[in-house]
Amino acid sequence: MLREAYGEMDKDEIALLSINMAFYDKLNKTLDLIEDLELNYPVLLDRDGSVTEKYNFKFTPATFFIDGNGIIRSMYYGIFGKDVLLEEIEKTRQY
Repeated sequence: MLREAYGEMDKDEIALLSINMAFYDKLNKTLDLIEDLELNYPVLLDRDGSVTEKYNFKFTPATFFIDGNGIIRSMYYGIFGKDVLLEEIEKTRQY
């Protein structure tokens, strides 16, 4: 679902970024998961925990919705459905 939505997004208007707390997982396990899920959007591998610490999130997956100016407008923790995705995209577009 995220792959499909990301393929249709105007990348100048909104960005989708997933954060993987890679310091908890082995790198090859994380990369295999990204490949298995056929992700076509950026996944940040937080290998040293610095991003996790800076943004103070403790759950995975964490998805950040970023506007065309590079400002994080929304964060969502966990797995979500299409309705939540569309709602978060619309909220981000309103900025």
